[in-house]
Amino acid sequence: MTVPPRLDSFEVSDYLGVLRRRGWIALGLACLGTLGAAAYLTVAPKTYTATAVVNVTVNAANGNQLQGGRTSGAVVNMDNEAQIVQSYTVEALAVKALHSDRTPGQLGKQVSVTVPANTTVLQISCQASSPRGAAECAQAFATSYLSSREATAGARSRQSSVCCRPERSHCR
Repeated sequence: MTVPPRLDSFEVSDYLGVLRRRGWIALGLACLGTLGAAAYLTVAPKTYTATAVVNVTVNAANGNQLQGGRTSGAVVNMDNEAQIVQSYTVEALAVKALHSDRTPGQLGKQVSVTVPANTTVLQISCQASSPRGAAECAQAFATSYLSSREATAGARSRQSSVCCRPERSHCR
């Protein structure tokens, strides 16, 4: 006794027949998808990101002296330093360095700062529409941050310096 073939089973030749009859639809959809992707890549805005790395060391602007114990020394709060990079002061210095017509707030939206765990490194990233613009922006923010911290350290060291006048009995 032979078993008749089931009506719901297909063989490879059946699939090839369907593909032969309707293959042009699959080919057309593949071409349409390729053209759509190419059009999107051509029209879509391109964004480039550049990163400047700054190693933060202790100075008069950012050091908190720890008193007592045998490991007393200076510690830098890297979260504070990351916030300083994104402060209005540093943004304004960066706008000036870039000779940009943007406001500090607008330029600051392009910048992000990360601090890798257990490091004293700031990674200052900037996004722009060109690779050169992104690199210049990141470098401007890094340089502006360093200038700002240098000015703060200079002001604090001048404040803390003791100057005794011989004609007066007090120091300021």
